[in-house]
Amino acid sequence: MYRIFFKDRIIRISEKLDINNASYKTINVDSLSSLMKIVKDFINSDYNLCLYGDDVDGIWCNFKSCFDVRKAAGGLVFKDDSFLAIKRWGIWDLPKGHIEEGEDKAECAVREVAEETGISETSIVKEISTTYHIYLYDEIPILKISYWFAMEYHGNECLSPQFEEDITEAIWVPREDKERIIRNTYPSLYEIMDYV
Repeated sequence: MYRIFFKDRIIRISEKLDINNASYKTINVDSLSSLMKIVKDFINSDYNLCLYGDDVDGIWCNFKSCFDVRKAAGGLVFKDDSFLAIKRWGIWDLPKGHIEEGEDKAECAVREVAEETGISETSIVKEISTTYHIYLYDEIPILKISYWFAMEYHGNECLSPQFEEDITEAIWVPREDKERIIRNTYPSLYEIMDYV
């Protein structure tokens, strides 16, 4: 199953119809060629969407072809009993960014954490999840695939938000205060915050 976020809405791709909720439009995808219209209708609507069919991988592959796909990586960084959060455009987020050509996703995650927060002594513990979200850039639909890593930090560097990337704050948040961040973050990060 795949869960793809768009603003405050969601698309689920699964083998079976597993949504019994009036807020979801459900479509059995028999013809993969119909996905472009389904996606366009979803973007211009206000409903959640469940796409289902026997060939989930085929649906996913064709779904991705409806978008310009961008890949990113980022970190859920822990220091003692706190985790690192950034604020961009007034919304709490975790440091992440686009994977550069020739760079693997783990290298990207370490680099992006350093660039966006000013700390450079992080180490990766493990890969924890992959998230998917859609956004429009100059009216072009973009599918962003983000790879997330749990990371540790043991240094004493001062946090320094990357202002040129519209990051206005970088802070260490005590684990018990994670709800404060969840109340003002993106739905695609909710499952990442389960690791806090």
